Amino acid sequence: MATDAWRLPSRDDWRQAARAWARSDGLVWVYLFKVVLAAFLTVSLAMVLQLQKPSTAMITVFIVMQPQSGQVIAKGLFRLLGSVVGLAVMVVLLGLFAQQRWLFLGAMALWIGFCIAGAARYRDWRFYGFVLAGYTAALIGLPASLHPQTAILDAIWRVLEIALAIFCSTLVSVLVFPQTSHGAMNLSVASRFGRFAAFVLEHLDGQDPQVLRKVNVEFATQAVGLEAMRTVSAIEDPHTRLRSQRLIQLNNDFLGLLTHFNALHRQLRRLQENGQQQVLAALEPCLAAFKAELAPWPDSMMSPQEAARLAEAIGQFQGRLMPLIRDCRQPLKQDDAALLEFNTAAELLYHFTEALVTYAQSHHALAARLHVREQWKGDFASQANLLASLVSGVRAAAAIFVGGAIWFALDWQAGPYMLVNAAAICALSSGMPNPSKLAVQMAMGTFVGGVFGVIESVYVYPLIDGLPLLLMALLPVVMLGTYITMKPAWAGFGLGLLIMFSMGSVPTNPTVYAPLSVISAYGGLFMGAVLAAVANSVLLPPASGWMWRAWERDLRATLAMVADDDLGSLPGRFDSRSRDILSQVYGLAARRPDVQTELVQWSLIVQEVGHAMLNWRQEVAAMAPAPWHQELNALQQQLVALFMAPSADELLVARQLLDVLLAKLQGQLGAQDHFDRSPLRRVVSYLHFARTTLLDRHSILYRRCHKGADHAQ
Repeated sequence: MATDAWRLPSRDDWRQAARAWARSDGLVWVYLFKVVLAAFLTVSLAMVLQLQKPSTAMITVFIVMQPQSGQVIAKGLFRLLGSVVGLAVMVVLLGLFAQQRWLFLGAMALWIGFCIAGAARYRDWRFYGFVLAGYTAALIGLPASLHPQTAILDAIWRVLEIALAIFCSTLVSVLVFPQTSHGAMNLSVASRFGRFAAFVLEHLDGQDPQVLRKVNVEFATQAVGLEAMRTVSAIEDPHTRLRSQRLIQLNNDFLGLLTHFNALHRQLRRLQENGQQQVLAALEPCLAAFKAELAPWPDSMMSPQEAARLAEAIGQFQGRLMPLIRDCRQPLKQDDAALLEFNTAAELLYHFTEALVTYAQSHHALAARLHVREQWKGDFASQANLLASLVSGVRAAAAIFVGGAIWFALDWQAGPYMLVNAAAICALSSGMPNPSKLAVQMAMGTFVGGVFGVIESVYVYPLIDGLPLLLMALLPVVMLGTYITMKPAWAGFGLGLLIMFSMGSVPTNPTVYAPLSVISAYGGLFMGAVLAAVANSVLLPPASGWMWRAWERDLRATLAMVADDDLGSLPGRFDSRSRDILSQVYGLAARRPDVQTELVQWSLIVQEVGHAMLNWRQEVAAMAPAPWHQELNALQQQLVALFMAPSADELLVARQLLDVLLAKLQGQLGAQDHFDRSPLRRVVSYLHFARTTLLDRHSILYRRCHKGADHAQ
């Protein structure tokens, strides 16, 4: 026994330990090595080529570099395009206002505000373009405003420096220990259904609504992340480009699958809360049979070929499910209310299996190089709140204008550094869930980077000579900053340290030793960081009540999309839009769990009523015109009005319209009208589900509608 305890590790033990390290800490050190290599390669080439400001190239490396090569290519491409646009705008502004500095400052502030509003509005590749169009105009235009005669030449230098950095970053990312975006995306697609299947099997009983809310946020965030990976992978990988529409469809189908499960879970939960044990007992054989079909799939890695087997298995199960539902319905035939509850739950279960088949077929379609589904129209709706985006732009423009006024009043030599840094931090933080937090962290990073920069410039650089020693002097700070950026909680601090250290400490060509100018520049950079942090924290801060109310209105307004838009790609757009809003605002309200809970509850009820409305619209579109269709349209508009302005009166009107329409349609149903054969029966089930949602006294909608009345009582 003692011999076994002190046994030396075998070769297999070392191999397993090495693999485990390579999948965890090894990835961190590989990425750190790649950042350092890209930065030093860029600085070395900039020095050899005698580019004017190697610091601009080095900063670009830190902004562009990402763990996956597709992200680097995408960010680099749109940084270059944004830089060209920013350069063109800067030349125009200097040509118009070079001799009127207040007009130039106002025009520059408006342009930067417009770009930051666009960056805050769009959450795809356009974000990078807007950010860099504004930041580059500030980076080139503000210093050039002091010497307009050299503006064109300075702009050409900046673009060359940025292009060199993008080339080096892309080269290192693609060739040195490459980690592809499409590989990460394929892994995410393969593992997602296994996690979902495990969750369904564990929570199909309708218990634990808190877990349902948490998992909805998790899957919504993953769906938004997968769409971002699809965008960058399409740039990197030709196979992903050929499957781009199919990946969008797959993502939307998964969100639809999640919504169908939410509806089924909520219906089972209501049956438990209302004491409908007879209905639950009748449903149990159907649920047990479904669980048996899903049992092989939890925590599995599903390939497109396995997805085909899943679609075939669930399709065959649907054929057995319908007779089972008819048999389980028999004991409830004498109780119309219980029968209606059973039919609604059974309908939701059947539609959940249909959604499973649709998702599995979409996953299987990825196997083919060319597929008819690639021609299907669909998109993933991802936009930020318009008001919040405009406020971000106004906040940045105000910060730039106030900073410019301070510069002019003090006639401060480091004034351009202050404005450039303020513009950079406002731009980089505009797409973050909590911009004020990132701005404060970058201000802290600027201070620490300034301390390191002054030490290097004043005490280290006079003692060294040549490029190798310069790189050795830069190495500790670059490694420290890069390591900190890989810690999500302190990423802003690390980014601020790297950018601001590089901006003031990397020598220019030709090199000038001016310690006082370096100290003054860092003072300007730090004041710019403080200005951006104060603007993000004081001027209509995002993490406040007005923002949450605006996002909540956006979430409730998605129901109007379901009522009025064309049915073509409506399911995917509705699911992606509502989930995207949830994922954005959930991170914004990280410090307010009560706000997060309310927003998740609104998301669930909007998806429940929205999908019920979507389903009955699809059924009605395939039916012959009937007089009650006008009443159904009136009900849809009333539901939209209710969600846009919740009140007890609006809720009462919606319930009355539902009751009248349900009574009329139930009178037209025959005894043999089963939901698998009768569109009218299915419409009745959807209407009944919407009615039970409106009657739920525990829902956020009911509480909001009766909030005023309860307070008066």
